[in-house]
Amino acid sequence: MKKFIPGQVISFCEERGEDAHVCLLQGTKILTMRDGGELPRIRDLNAGINAGIMPKRFLVAGELDGTDCIGTILPKEADGEAFTGNGAEWVELRAFFAAAEEAESYAAGRIRVLWNWIKQHKFCGGCGSEPEASRSDISLKCKNCGAMYYPQIAPAVIVAITRGNDEILLAHNVKFRPEVHSLIAGFVEAGENAEQAIRREIMEEVGIEVSNIRYLGSQCWPFPNSLMLGYTAEYAGGTIKPDETEIQTAGFFRRNAMPAIPSPGSIARKLIDLWMKGEISSIKKQRRGLQK
Repeated sequence: MKKFIPGQVISFCEERGEDAHVCLLQGTKILTMRDGGELPRIRDLNAGINAGIMPKRFLVAGELDGTDCIGTILPKEADGEAFTGNGAEWVELRAFFAAAEEAESYAAGRIRVLWNWIKQHKFCGGCGSEPEASRSDISLKCKNCGAMYYPQIAPAVIVAITRGNDEILLAHNVKFRPEVHSLIAGFVEAGENAEQAIRREIMEEVGIEVSNIRYLGSQCWPFPNSLMLGYTAEYAGGTIKPDETEIQTAGFFRRNAMPAIPSPGSIARKLIDLWMKGEISSIKKQRRGLQK
């Protein structure tokens, strides 16, 4: 099993060793090797691209299996196909998370979040001066007024609501593909803790109450900078009433009559799969399942 060790400071490089793992992102896609689950190395790219096309600046994410792991986000207008060949191909980032080992998805998520954050902080929000990377931690410091900026992570909750041992609540969000149903989720708002956010989101979106809220695990979700906190809860009362703004339809489903559900790779699918296997009632089993 591979291991990713994140860097302790923000740093960039221009010279690239051929053995370095490289995370190349463009839009919602990532360049991968071997069925979409492995990051290429620089040598994999050099075989098929013009040296003038290679990005000149990479973010150093850390070490993947003892070798430098670097990455960048290509602009939309860049010719992404110039990087394919020699086994490299573009896949959707969500598909990559489903296929990749935890170490590689950790590295890719870190690069995407940090790169977007740096891009959004070209200037200090207080005085307008240009910040520079800190030499002691993952932060930016304004050269003029000394203001410090840290990566902004948006916590969100997602919850598997069960009724008895045989039913789970699934809902169709207006942003989903047709027929796909998933779990209730939403961002934690200012002043809330995660449990308060769960109760509020469930009441706002489907109009029911829950009890016995239990934390299971979390997942980086870099679209663009979320941290998904996974929970289970038990139905405690009320009639399902979709808000018809975000949620179009919702209901309790049995294992033998499930609708279309999210693709593998997301914490939503992991929670649903745990319930499908009958492991949702055991905290020990749930946590083990989320770490697979």
